[in-house]
Amino acid sequence: MMDHDDTIDSNVWEFPITDTACLQVAYGNGLVNRLARVLGPARKQAGGDPICVIDVGECLRQGVIVDFENFGPGCRLSCGQETSVLELLPWINLLLPAIQIVSMHASAFTWKGEGVVVTGNAGSGKTGALLAAIHQGAGAVGDECLWLDRNARLRGLLNEMEIRADYFRELPHLRTEVSV
Repeated sequence: MMDHDDTIDSNVWEFPITDTACLQVAYGNGLVNRLARVLGPARKQAGGDPICVIDVGECLRQGVIVDFENFGPGCRLSCGQETSVLELLPWINLLLPAIQIVSMHASAFTWKGEGVVVTGNAGSGKTGALLAAIHQGAGAVGDECLWLDRNARLRGLLNEMEIRADYFRELPHLRTEVSV
């Protein structure tokens, strides 16, 4: 009988999405590091139920190859070593409804114990509202991409926040609080 540690592929990492579902990445340490900045820490493969397995290979430098014949929970996405998280997120977001999670283009923060979600089109001021709320003492949950589960739990992805120049005109106090 094999020892449990021998059954775990040391080149496979998991990012927990729910208590039981995860995103798996095989053979892509650089991609694992980039995903960890957005999804939080990875763990060595622990046997979660993958919503997809991302195979990182040498055949591509960038981009994502999607197996449409088998697209759905547990499918494989192939990508290159230099593939960005932004190239993968749309495909992951398409798979989330299968595990009862909705992806939202929004910003969110907590204010006096309540959660606030700000939605709108690109350029409508979601990030500006988040920055203004943070300045007033709100806690940031996420900006740009949020995941909402069926229990109304909201998870903000840890994208780096883009602060446009016009925010400094609209919110002048940011000049002293943010290094440009």
